[in-house]
Order: sequence, then structure tokens, then C-alpha cells
Amino acid sequence: MLKKRYWNQIPTKLFDCEVVDNKIITKYTNDQFGNLVTEFIADQDLIKIIELVNGNVKNSIIHFVSNKDDQSYHISAQNCSINEVVISIVDVTTIKRVGDRAYRDVLTGIPNRAGLMLAIKELMPDTLAALLFLDLDKFKAVNDTLGHEAGDELLQQVSNRLASCVRGGDCVARIGGDEFVVLLPHLAREEFAIQVAERIITNLTTPFLLKQGEANIGTSIGIAFYPKHGTTADELIKKADEAMYAAKKAGRGRYELVHL
Repeated sequence: MLKKRYWNQIPTKLFDCEVVDNKIITKYTNDQFGNLVTEFIADQDLIKIIELVNGNVKNSIIHFVSNKDDQSYHISAQNCSINEVVISIVDVTTIKRVGDRAYRDVLTGIPNRAGLMLAIKELMPDTLAALLFLDLDKFKAVNDTLGHEAGDELLQQVSNRLASCVRGGDCVARIGGDEFVVLLPHLAREEFAIQVAERIITNLTTPFLLKQGEANIGTSIGIAFYPKHGTTADELIKKADEAMYAAKKAGRGRYELVHL
């Protein structure tokens, strides 16, 4: 029997904070050791959160990766009310990913096409599952204007955001270029996959803060369901890919279901 893997199991730390005199003060955290939010975010990146709060635009959200003490953290900060901000932190250096390098994407560390096929073999149940095929919108423009190094950093940040949108037992894979696949096994109903797609679309439209500048992209998504649209990996990927192109043709930044 194949050993079960937790493809994107990510421990998330939550912090309820307030900004007083341009300093971030932790009011509440679910961190088991009671660490302060400032212990995970580099000083230069704390300024981004302070500027967010001082902008006083309710429900504004920023995402970025902060490197501190040889660790990399994906940061999401939402301005909830005057002087208050909710911050979630994911340690992306300790994400449990596919152990064999043959199954990992070198750039992002998440499963590659071979890893996706392995995940489908391990996770595909006899019950409802969904496969989401994603292609980034306006990615080429980032490469053309900010350079390929910025494009690589963007792909890394995209993989982190995608992982934060799914359950720990789901699989996020990069299968080439700016194409990603999200595998959602063991679903109670199809609506859950649609909710994930909507969450991803919203998440990826938030600007990315790169070393070379700010990048604004989006994504188009095709959704195929097992076993309704196919019972093999190739069938599901083909159908979801076709639905993704339909989403692009319909205007981008949206999802489309497979139409039989």
C-alpha cells in the first residue's frame, strides 16, 4: 500500500494585532509558544503592514514573503478596523512536500507533473473529487517588464498562495510554465471545488510584492470532476484544460466547468 502523504500540510499562525505609534503590538495569537508577530517578519516588511493600517481602507489585504533568520514566511495581512490588523503567517520553509526530487518542481518545491500523477494515484477515491487546471493571466507581461527573475519569484509566491487556499491533504502542483493543477479529493459536494476556485481567483488578484516591483496578475481556471468527467488522470487533465481555455475565451479571471 502506498504511504499517505499530506501534500500541502501547512501550519498557519494567526495574530490579532493593533498598530500604536507605528509599532505592531500582538493582542492575540494561536502560536503555541506565544511568540509575537514581530518574531516572524523582517523589520523592513513590518513597514508594509503599518502602511496598510495607516491607509485606513477597511478589509484591504496584502500578501508577501518575508525572510527572517534563514526562514521564509508567507504573510497575509488584512486591515479589519481602525488601527487593527489580522495577520496569518505560513512557514513555507517547512511545508511537507513530496520527498523524492523526481516528483518536485525545482523552482517552487511543490509537486511537478510526475508528482501530480502520483498524487492522483494515491488520492483519487471512489467518491467525488475535483481537478482544477489553472493558467496565470498576464504572467508574460511580468516577465517582459520586470524580468525572468521576477517571474520566478512570482511563481514561488503563487505556489504559496495556492497552498494556503486548500486543505492539507489536497495537492497543488506546477505542471509547466505558469500552469498549475489543484487536486481536491474526498469532496462532499461539487460546490466545495467552486468555492476553492473563487478563493484562488480572489487571492491571486491581490498584487504581488516582488523585489523588482509590484506585479498584478490573475488566473483562469477549468474544473473537472471525478468520475463524471473522467476516471483517469489524462482524461481529467484534458477536460479541465479545455474548460480553462473556455474561461480565458470568456474574459479571463474566472472559472469554467466542463460542459458535456
